[in-house]
Amino acid sequence: MLRRLTVASCLITLSVVSWAQEIRPLGIDDELDRIEPSETAMSPDGTSVVFVQSELNWKKNERNTHLVRISTVDKDSVAFTRGPFDRAPAWSPDGRFVAFLRKTGEEKERKNQIWAIRADGGEPFPLTEFSEGILRFVWSPDSESVVFTAQDPVDDDTKKRMKNGDDAIYVFEGPNGQGRDRWSNVWIVPIANGEPRRVTREEMLVSDLDVSPDGKYAAFVFRRENTRNRENLAEVGMVRLDGAGTGVVRLTDNHAPESKVRFSPDGRSLGYLAPGVSGWELRQGRLYVMDLETREARFVSAGFEGDIRDFRFVDTGRIHLVAGVRTNGGVFTLNVDDTSPARIAPALAAPGVARDVSFSTHGRRAAFVWSDGDTPPEVGVVTLGTGTAATAPELLTNLNPQLRERALSSVERVQWRSRDGLEVEGLLYLPPGKVEGDAVPLILEIHGGPAGVFTNSWRGDRHVYGGLGYAILAPNVRGSSAYGDGWLRGNMKDIGGGDFDDLMTGVDHVIERGIADAEHLGVRGWSYGGILGGWVITHTDIFRAASLGAMVSDWRSEYGQGFNYDVNLWYIGGDPWSNPDAYLERSALTHVQNVTTPTLLLHGEADTVDTIEQTMNFFNALWEKGTPTRFIRFPREGHGFREPRHQRVRLAEELAWMERYVRDIDWTPPERALGEPTTENP
Repeated sequence: MLRRLTVASCLITLSVVSWAQEIRPLGIDDELDRIEPSETAMSPDGTSVVFVQSELNWKKNERNTHLVRISTVDKDSVAFTRGPFDRAPAWSPDGRFVAFLRKTGEEKERKNQIWAIRADGGEPFPLTEFSEGILRFVWSPDSESVVFTAQDPVDDDTKKRMKNGDDAIYVFEGPNGQGRDRWSNVWIVPIANGEPRRVTREEMLVSDLDVSPDGKYAAFVFRRENTRNRENLAEVGMVRLDGAGTGVVRLTDNHAPESKVRFSPDGRSLGYLAPGVSGWELRQGRLYVMDLETREARFVSAGFEGDIRDFRFVDTGRIHLVAGVRTNGGVFTLNVDDTSPARIAPALAAPGVARDVSFSTHGRRAAFVWSDGDTPPEVGVVTLGTGTAATAPELLTNLNPQLRERALSSVERVQWRSRDGLEVEGLLYLPPGKVEGDAVPLILEIHGGPAGVFTNSWRGDRHVYGGLGYAILAPNVRGSSAYGDGWLRGNMKDIGGGDFDDLMTGVDHVIERGIADAEHLGVRGWSYGGILGGWVITHTDIFRAASLGAMVSDWRSEYGQGFNYDVNLWYIGGDPWSNPDAYLERSALTHVQNVTTPTLLLHGEADTVDTIEQTMNFFNALWEKGTPTRFIRFPREGHGFREPRHQRVRLAEELAWMERYVRDIDWTPPERALGEPTTENP
């Protein structure tokens, strides 16, 4: 039987709704219909930016992408390509062309090919017509060629045998992981009427790619096997592009996962990211610069507490870092040879997050996608100085002006003390029109990872919740990124321990402040958020509803199925046969008899990170013991959902579940026509 709302709670809800009637709150379809920018490409001279614009195609249940070019001088923009599946733009160094990936072919056989378009416009033209898709590419410094990686083609005899049913998969053998895969290699194609030429003929899987300033070498990250959870077997390699060398030269030989290779402007050094130079440590990305003559690598980002996600050499002595620091993210300039505390200084810093950053020649200007908690993503630009003073972004676009007519939640950074005295930080979303002193229903949201982080960036679903009168608390519990290595390692061998305390003390904090109504609480989470959320409802009954997505409920049965290296190395330690008690104790399924919280469960059927059987087990246990529960399976979806109709169902069903059990309201989501968005709220 549903419990009834108290009179006080009803008055709070009415006051929020009454205020919001003046400006309609953000609805489910407002967020689905929103235009999304990504993947900026700054022109070499800094006067133009090309970016990817994504728009909803509801009838075909997909999002279509095309390239847009916008001037950094007068903000005039033009559709540069027609799509519908264009991405990854990159300017030629001389500024004459923009190359990009275009997905072509029949719906189930679409593959990426490299196309190019002149900078002054016109019709794009293909550079490759491979039977297999292109993985990534980079321009040669002379702008005459494009270097790329692609999967090795399958010969006709093999295709015929597979079509006839001879398609057994030999797991962990050759290029295969848990499923079928193929080796990938390096190729080069001239921009002017040339045929692609194969550069390497190796049994390897290639990721990342860069070309030396003289155009003679390509550097990349590669693996020679594809066993599960062995990214630490990746190494940095280099090869001559003219074919005159002896094949791939291995530059590193360790058990640390390298990524993001970049040549220095003089070609004498190579930068890359890794958590260390020897083993696989639980650390944030560190920047190393290798002298290509001596093969010695220096750790150059020591003392920087942020999470480095990308970088770009400005000159031999300076590097721009793209990094997250606590809840914000921007660009920082590193003076490589300086040892003073100020050697890493903010170059682009503002409350918010800059992502998909690209640079002009010599790194003087940067383009990016920028948002904060209550500003949807827009394309921005900034002129970068010497790194001695931070510069705020200038926004070039206004892609979703209709959202100015929506009432949004307000966002604030909050801090509290956990049970052991550690200071924890999080983001608190307050519903539009909230009156000071009135307590409102609260949703505790738990991030993925465990090494994820909640950032001061746009999350439309939280504003949809706000429109219904909910506050949301999003804590960055111990184990989160962007707070330094010490914080990242804070839940080693202790998942469900200190991080659980951080969550519960955060809820206590907002209740004590008079913001949250202690009688009307819900919890939601995805991936590790679903995992820790499952732990939460087995260890407390304060939540009236839970929504858990892509969870793991039993670590033992997941060991051979999903993504478990971090559990094995750090978060539990060992394996189910050497450390069985810990694997059993830290599994939510072990404690499922304690659950009284009505629980919605969501999972993609093609998820190989956290397998769907984990949710099925938890659901079946709740079902048999009589706890209110519902399990929704999503065909074709992996760990992150791609299909718009599934995205809508996921959010709509979660909102209905929270309304029913947190606030005792029978809420039905608005219907949507085949092509047009609904005008109802939300």
